[in-house]
Amino acid sequence: MKGQFFLIGALLIVLMLYIGIAPLLSPSHIGPEIGEDISNMFENIEMEYPRAFNLGLVSSSAEQKLVNFSSFIAEEASERSVTLSSLWLITQNVSDNLNITVGNFLGYNTSVTLNVSGTVNTLYVEDSKINSTVFSSPPSEFQLIVNFNTTESNLLLEKYKANFYSVLEIRKGTDKIVGEIKA
Repeated sequence: MKGQFFLIGALLIVLMLYIGIAPLLSPSHIGPEIGEDISNMFENIEMEYPRAFNLGLVSSSAEQKLVNFSSFIAEEASERSVTLSSLWLITQNVSDNLNITVGNFLGYNTSVTLNVSGTVNTLYVEDSKINSTVFSSPPSEFQLIVNFNTTESNLLLEKYKANFYSVLEIRKGTDKIVGEIKA
């Protein structure tokens, strides 16, 4: 009789240990959750895009630095089964005019309508490419309305400052983060 109590007691102790340890061994505790994974990625990209833009300004090749960076992060994301889409634009003063360059990394060709204080130009931008347009003599502080697909952004920018703006979407499975980056 005493032996049976010891066996039942030992079995209960083993069962309690298994129940207590099992949640710690589940897949959710082995690595970051998907939402956390893409959240961290978005935060990193949010910090690095302005750095790539500033590096490009210093080396007089802002457009090319941003193209290279956009291609690099899209490739890195795809290696982690993450879909990354972005559309960015930069504004730069040229004499008394304003040059706007748009980079399309959405995964498809798109048309972008730019409205600078009432003057409207539409750019067709192929996927993974850039396109530029010039606005003549805008005010020193101008309103820029950007329209593409179903997205509209309204920005108040300075003409004599190089500006960077991006719409970014990161998706993994059913998790998705959409945001804007301004610098």
